[in-house]
Amino acid sequence: MNCLTDLGGKPGRPKPFYKDINWNCTRPCAGAFVSFLYRYTIGGRLEIAFGNVNAADSVLRRNISDAVNRYNRNLHFKSRITECLLMFEFHPLSLLQDPYEYSPRLSPYLAAGVGIFSFDPKTFHNGQWISLSPLRTEGQGFPTFPERLPYKTTQINFPLGFGLKYEASALFNIRWEFIYRFLNTDYLDDVSDRYIDPALFYQYLNPSMASLAATLSDRRGPGAAGGGRRGNPEKNDGYFSLSLKLSIIVNRKRT
Repeated sequence: MNCLTDLGGKPGRPKPFYKDINWNCTRPCAGAFVSFLYRYTIGGRLEIAFGNVNAADSVLRRNISDAVNRYNRNLHFKSRITECLLMFEFHPLSLLQDPYEYSPRLSPYLAAGVGIFSFDPKTFHNGQWISLSPLRTEGQGFPTFPERLPYKTTQINFPLGFGLKYEASALFNIRWEFIYRFLNTDYLDDVSDRYIDPALFYQYLNPSMASLAATLSDRRGPGAAGGGRRGNPEKNDGYFSLSLKLSIIVNRKRT
């Protein structure tokens, strides 16, 4: 599992999709599913998955391109992902054969659906991982910024992708699958908009949380100019998985 957020990326200006992925941030994920396939053509499945995503501006060290501003921002995060997906599949090659006879041995397919997922962005500070959402690092929920609402850590996602299914036998098939999750939030990494005046944390949070929020919201170091752009609110975050799946098939015989 990996993600595309405001953090990290490649040298230069941010690039679209795979050109900006930090593959070294890929982490293991696992899951299970139950599915059905009608006439080897149209199918559906219910799936649960667990994984981790992370990103860090530190991957841009020793870079003097436009990305140096992201490196100097010096933010990072990790989050555990738990999700439940309802997916639908379409296997086009089966249309070229008699669907009552057998499934194609090798079948590419498209997949799309809807899901619900939970996340909890954390950052490392003083030897421990600290949840960021309660700290309102960009003033979410503060009366000063009525347009910045607190983000929910359980939300809807929209998975879309493709796969390749191989019929190993009448009882087993193996799938390779890529699924990208489109999100309605830009706060998967707790970064979206602009820096705020740290005095606002002391106005709206208790003293201990305010001190922590002021420290973790802006990690550019001494001498950094206040304010400025922290993230890009014009594009939501997303995450994706590359999966190898094993299916045990019931009530079927290969002819």
